[in-house]
Order: sequence, then structure tokens, then C-alpha cells
Amino acid sequence: MLNKRLVKLGVLPLVAAVCIFAGARLAPSSDCDIWIDASRPLTLVPPFDVVEIGENAERGLWIGPEEGRGWKGEAGGEATYRFYVPADGKYEVWAYALWHDECTNAMYAQIDDMDRAIVGNDPLFNKWHWVRGFRIDLAEGVHMLKLSNHSDNLAVQKLYLTNVAGKHPTGELAALTDVFFEGFDGCDEGNFVLWESHGGQWKVFHPETESYLGKKILSGKSDKPAMLMLRLEKWDEYLLNASVRTVRAGVGGSAGICFALKDADNHHQVRWTELSGGEAARLELVQVRGGEAKVLGEFEVPWRGGKWHELEMAIRPAGIAIGIDGGEKRFLPLDDTITKSGNTSGGIGLWLGGQMEAEFDNIHVRTFGAGGVGK
Repeated sequence: MLNKRLVKLGVLPLVAAVCIFAGARLAPSSDCDIWIDASRPLTLVPPFDVVEIGENAERGLWIGPEEGRGWKGEAGGEATYRFYVPADGKYEVWAYALWHDECTNAMYAQIDDMDRAIVGNDPLFNKWHWVRGFRIDLAEGVHMLKLSNHSDNLAVQKLYLTNVAGKHPTGELAALTDVFFEGFDGCDEGNFVLWESHGGQWKVFHPETESYLGKKILSGKSDKPAMLMLRLEKWDEYLLNASVRTVRAGVGGSAGICFALKDADNHHQVRWTELSGGEAARLELVQVRGGEAKVLGEFEVPWRGGKWHELEMAIRPAGIAIGIDGGEKRFLPLDDTITKSGNTSGGIGLWLGGQMEAEFDNIHVRTFGAGGVGK
């Protein structure tokens, strides 16, 4: 239950940084943890407030309901924090947050003059929890963090930065960490505007029947190659789950999920094409470079048109493990470009080819931690 009371701001933010190292100097490999108290901003711009909001009256940063959503340009609001980084490295940013639904589960975060990123869009509501934000390269020294209004009706108590990959703020090495969920539900159709259309007809709608959980879903329709891209995030080594359904497949009709996405002409796909007989589909791993497609591997799976299927993709530099409907996963190696660089980073996307109509729902991204899941 939300228990809030307006409190006065402190004069300066309190930031704790702890590093474990050997010797008298910090080495690049030193393990560093940085904690930021969200209730002690250096500057604060409404509609953000600092209130007693935790289960035990802990103070936190809060924006109330119906104050206006930043992503829609309805309102501003920001809070800034100064913090010190003891050692150069790549840091993961976490937030201890309280969301209420799919329309109130994200905020913007920006460090120094780097690109603004989204923290949130995970599917855990009405419960305080740690949510992973993004990874960023930081140099030793003083930095500035700015939190700004993406969605209203949410709260944050503290932030945590660590240079230990996969380390959870509780100290555990998480096997999987939720970083993104898109169910296309909620008052704003799952913030559908975050997706960038590249051809085709895409819409979020509520099915006339309760055929699939009675929720909103995404429909894509095209008679030539088309994509819907999410390029705001650059995930690397992750597990991607999605619910997919073929509605109509005409000449050359196929659909797919894109990963390691840079743009419409540079990405990888896992695409499916229904085979004659209606009981199977051919799954292909495809590399797209400069707009040219190259099939890296393929296999057949049980598949029925008109039925929802659960697709799972475990993406690593060495290759991708693909499973359908909880069945045995098949491993296909990636191209040398990714294998040698060890870099699968990029956005994700949805793809249509030929004459195709398909539906998508429950797109879930979880990154691998040091626990070893998916290796």
C-alpha cells in the first residue's frame, strides 16, 4: 500500500561507494559498488517530490498519479544526483522501484551528457523490487545522474551501480535479470510509440474473442518485407521470449524476431515459414548485412497456423539456442563477425516477409548474469 508523506530535502545527496581490491591502488578489475539515496537529490523539479513512501516509511523520490507523462510531453520533472566513481569500468545501473501497471513502470536516466536511457518497462507491479536499467562505461571521477519523467505514479528509493557483471544489488550473482517486457496492454497500449515502424501495417487491438488471455495484442500485416524496431536499448547476451501466431501466410509469407539489431538493413533474425500440410514450420537463423540476407542455419518444428506458439531464444556470441512451446532447444552458430567480436549487442525487432499477417504478444527480455544460465 502506498504510504506517502512530504518531507524536506537534505542539503546534499549521500552517496556510498565501496570497492574491493588488492594493493594500494584501485585496478581496472576492482569490484566497485555505488549506492545513491534517491531521497537526497541535489536538485528537484516538480512534479517529482520526496516523500515517505516505503513499507517502513522510508523516504523516496515520487511522482503522483495523473501528474503527466514525460514520454507524451504532458509534463516535465527531474531530479539530479552527484556521485563518485572510484575506478574506470563498465557499470550496471539498478533502481529500487515501485511500479503500478504497464503505463507507470519506467523513468528516464541520464549520466553526464551521455544518451538518455529508460529504467523500467519490466512486468512486476505493486511491489518494491530491484529493476536493472542499463550498462554504461564510466571513468574514475565525479559524475552527474539525472532522473526525469517518463511515466507518472511511481516511486524510487535508491539506485545502485556495480562494475560486476550480473551482480544483483542483494549481492547475489543473478542467473537472469528482467530488463524489458512488452505486453501491449495498459492505458497507453504498452507505450507502443517506443517502436519504430519500417513498412507494413502495425496496430495494437483487443481481440473480439477471449482467445488469448483477453488482452491487447500486436498485429502486423504486409505484402512485402516490413519491420517494427525497438532501437532504444542495446542488450547483449540475453534470453528473449515471445508469443507469436500466424494469422495468414500468402506467397512467400514468413515472420520473425530480430536481435543484435542496428537498423533495418543490419541485424539477425529467427524467422518461421509454415510448410505445406499445416503441421510444421521451417525456422531459419538469418544474418542481414547491408540489406542482404544470408541463411546461417535452419530446422523444422511442429507448428500450426492460427495457433499461438511460445518462442524462446537464448542469444550468445557463439550462437543461439531456439525452442518452441517448451520443447527441446536447437543450437545454431552465429556468423564469424559476432563470434570473434563476442558482441551480440543491439536492439530487437519484429519482421514480416512476403504476404504475411501475424500477431505478437508478451515480449520478454532477460539478460544473463554470472550464474551461467543459457551457456
